[in-house]
Amino acid sequence: MNPLTTSTYSATGTNTVTGCVSEKTVSVAVFEPTFVTTSDTAICNKGSVNLIASGATSFTWTGGQPGIHFITVSPSVTTIYSVTALSQTVNGLKCLSTQTVEVSIYNNPTITASYQRSVVCRGESVDLYAKGADTYTWTNAGNKNGDTISVFPLNKTTYMVIGTDMFGCRDTSDVTVEFS
Repeated sequence: MNPLTTSTYSATGTNTVTGCVSEKTVSVAVFEPTFVTTSDTAICNKGSVNLIASGATSFTWTGGQPGIHFITVSPSVTTIYSVTALSQTVNGLKCLSTQTVEVSIYNNPTITASYQRSVVCRGESVDLYAKGADTYTWTNAGNKNGDTISVFPLNKTTYMVIGTDMFGCRDTSDVTVEFS
């Protein structure tokens, strides 16, 4: 027998000489180990995430050390990780169970920075443009935000823009403004 749930079984026996009948009943309790893992998740390309399991005696993650309840992963493609947990009942029965966690990958945006003009006169303003993401922060420009900003460079300056998409993934690009 291999019950999937707690079950009661009865056996009846008859003595062939005396004709006496005896019945025995046994209840078989099925221990279903349960533990909790990180839900399926997604990360930016070249990012990392901690996968965590809890609620059992010990754990072994694929690619991880036995006994450790978490691993840090940085896959470059969508990957499914397995964790096997050892759970123990009150009366000492030990059972193994396995769960999986899928880590999907978001592609990073490709940011392009450009300018209105590459050469300006000293003290003259120039517009800088960014595209390829949802939000932009310009360094070397007072951390201005937006896909278009105006700057007043005092000498040859390289401006870097950090673009972030809706998933929080980032990329950078830069432009250099020179003087005539």
